[in-house]
Amino acid sequence: MGARLTLKTNFITSGGVVFDPFFIEIDPGAVIGYEALLLPHAIAGDKLHLKRVKVGQGAMIGDRSLVMLGAQIGCGAVIEPLSLVTSNTQVPDGEIWGGVPARKKGNVVNEASVPVRGIDFGIVTGK
Repeated sequence: MGARLTLKTNFITSGGVVFDPFFIEIDPGAVIGYEALLLPHAIAGDKLHLKRVKVGQGAMIGDRSLVMLGAQIGCGAVIEPLSLVTSNTQVPDGEIWGGVPARKKGNVVNEASVPVRGIDFGIVTGK
C-alpha cells in the first residue's frame, strides 16, 4: 500500500494539501487547486478510519475544496472551488460537481471551446 505517484505522473498543484499520502492516488494530468485538501482519514469517537482517495486522469480539484476519505473523482471530472466532496462519493468521468455537499452541476464538454469573459478555457458546463 502506498501513494500512487509515479515518475510518469505529471499532476499540477498550486498549494494543495495531501494528508496520508499512502492512501492517495493521483493519476496523470490531474490538477489539485490552491489549498485544496485531500483527506483520506476521519476520526469517529475513538476510531481512526482510513480509506483511499482517488483523483482520475485529467481531473481538476478546485481551490480550497475538501475531498474526504473514500471519494473517487473520475477521469476529466471537475470539482468546483470551495466544494465538499463527502466520504465515499463517486464522481463519474467527465462530470462537474460543486457545492456543500458537492452535487452534479453539469458535464464537461470536450468537443467545443467557448470563450468565457474573453478567455478560452476549453471546457463549459452543461445543465
